Order: sequence, then structure tokens, then C-alpha cells
Amino acid sequence: MERPKQAPAFETLRSSLTPGDRALIDSCWLHYKANGTQIPKRDVYHAFERPQAEEALKRLPRTVLRTGWGNSGDTFQVTFLGALLSSEGERLERLVAAYLAALRKAYDADHKTRYLSQAEFNRFVVLSSDELDELGRLLSLGIQLVGTSVSGPNPDGTWAVSLGDEFEDIRRLTDVQSYIREQAIEQAQKAAHFSPAYPYGSSAEAAFLGSDASRMLDGVFPSSSTVARNRADERIDFRFMNDAALRAICERDWEDALGARQHGLMKACIILCGAVAEALLLDCLERCDPPYVANSQRELGVPKKPLENLRLDDFIQLAHKLGKISGPSKHLSHFLREYRNMIHPARQRREANVHPEGAALAVAVVRSLARELSPLPEDQQRP
Repeated sequence: MERPKQAPAFETLRSSLTPGDRALIDSCWLHYKANGTQIPKRDVYHAFERPQAEEALKRLPRTVLRTGWGNSGDTFQVTFLGALLSSEGERLERLVAAYLAALRKAYDADHKTRYLSQAEFNRFVVLSSDELDELGRLLSLGIQLVGTSVSGPNPDGTWAVSLGDEFEDIRRLTDVQSYIREQAIEQAQKAAHFSPAYPYGSSAEAAFLGSDASRMLDGVFPSSSTVARNRADERIDFRFMNDAALRAICERDWEDALGARQHGLMKACIILCGAVAEALLLDCLERCDPPYVANSQRELGVPKKPLENLRLDDFIQLAHKLGKISGPSKHLSHFLREYRNMIHPARQRREANVHPEGAALAVAVVRSLARELSPLPEDQQRP
């Protein structure tokens, strides 16, 4: 697979790092590797002191390190590119190369395979358990290589690989190191240019993630006078989705939903947002390890049906149970489900009309889901 060489750009970026920059990147990567979560700002400030840490953050491209929001509050977020630029970068590149070599063997063994559990993947690679754990952590930092994506870790610490239609490109992959570096830079740039619903880690997002719905509607969602915002600022990059058909549905319905809201068609906007939410959650659940999904169905009392035959409410419950969406997103998704039921005339007559705030809520919920379900970290600021 012939691709433009990105090694010079990568090496330029690597050589531009100061010892202090690399120390900060190392700290963020090592915390993520050990815990599976991004490092809290307070831990960074304790280790480096706030002025020095923030000065380094200003110097570093946002494709390498950025601020964000996690369960523990504000965080410093290392990207896949950042991990490759750490002191462990060369060894991590070798791990990714071993991952790609194993995928080639898996393709040669069965080109129709769409999913590999870690146990199945292990048949094609010789790595220690520690190396496999580290590889899973690394690949969960929002990188998709030759149409594959990693999901997990599962409750037992294992992870799995979903294989999209682009997996066939593995046959034409020749210069592995250049490909890894090229994808690290390219995908980090796209993620850093992706504009979320609200500035990531800002007070606006903190309000959005709060549980007080009335406060959110009053203080965060746009009023009816600002509904017709620039649609270019509300784009969502759906390329993280594994299923090409579901991805196409999301791209089409999201564009239509924004257009409907811009023209005052609030009910149409909400219905389309519900369709996008269903497709996002279905794609996410189909990438999860099937035994864990089935077990969660039993524990939650979700009907024992194929995923594609379940309802939006079932998708929400399962995604939350499996740790794919947060508690606030779960509750807000239920708001979307209720608003979506306004499609029924009897429901509208009995309750109320659909207002612009309802459409704004539906749009915000979809963007929140996309942010949480995408392996690519989002940030409104440019690198």
C-alpha cells in the first residue's frame, strides 16, 4: 500500500521536543499505560508545578498533548502520536508493527473475519501478557489502522479488534514504520480540528455534563434566536465508526438533522437525531466482545435478540453497562428517547409541542455520544 512518507515530519516533531516537553509527555503516557485513564491536572501540577506544565502545554502541538475532562476532573490527555513521541516511542512502534504483522496473518487465515477477541488475536502474535496489555492501552488512544479498531478493556482486562471493510488494505502495506507515523500524525490532526458541541474541558462542557437539566437548558443550550448557527461548526467526524453502512446513515441523517433545525423543522430534527444516536450505539455495541454484551443483556433484562432488533432504550442501557457512555450521557439519551416519541400525534396532543430547546437538546446529546464513543479525542482548539 503506497502512501506519502511522513517520517521526516515525525522526526522533525520528535527532535523539536525539549527535555521538559518529553518528561511531561512521559508522565502522561506512563499514567495512561498503568491506569487506562488520562492523568488528572492536579497530578501533573504536583509533579511539574503548574507554571512549568502549562508553559510546556503551550509549546506542544495539540496533536500531541491537550487538556480535557475525565471522571476525576480536568486532565492532560496524551494522544497516540504523543505516546510515540515519548521516551518509549521506538519500542511502542515495534509493538504496533507486531500488531499489523499479526493482522496480516489473521487476514491470510480468514479474509472474512470481522472480529477478533484477544484470545483469537494471540494465535497470530508472540508477545508477553504485559506487552499485550500495553498494546491494548496504546491502540485505545484513538488510532485506526487498516480499517481496524480496538475495543476494551473488558472486565477481565482483555481487549478485542473489530475489522472493517478497509482491512483488505493490509495486503498492500509495505513500509510499516512510515505508515504508522503517517497515520499517527494524520489522525491526530483530524481529531484536533474536530469541533465538539462545547469547548472540551471548559465550564460550558462542565455544565453540559451536570445532572441539573433545567440549568443546562437555561445556561448552555442555545435559545431560539441562535438556533440557526453555522452548520460547519457542528460537524461530526463519523469515520471512527466500524460499519460503513451505519456510518453513511449517520453522515446523511446528521446533515439532514442540522438542516431541519436551521429551517425550523424541530420535530424532524429530533427524529433524525434519534436515528443517529441509534446508529452510533449499535456500531459501538457491535464492536464489543459478544459474550460480554450477551451477559449484560441478561443482567439488565434486555430482550435476548440480535442487537439490530433492539430499541434505543436497550442500546442506552447496554452501552452504559459496558462502560461505553457516562452516567450523564445515559440520562440525557433518555431525554432524546422521550422527545423522539413526539413523532406520535396522540403524544403531541396529550403533552406539548416540540420547541427549539428540544431540538437543541437532541443535537447536543448526539454530539456528546459521538465524543464518548469515538476513540479520537476531541478539542475545539486548533493544534
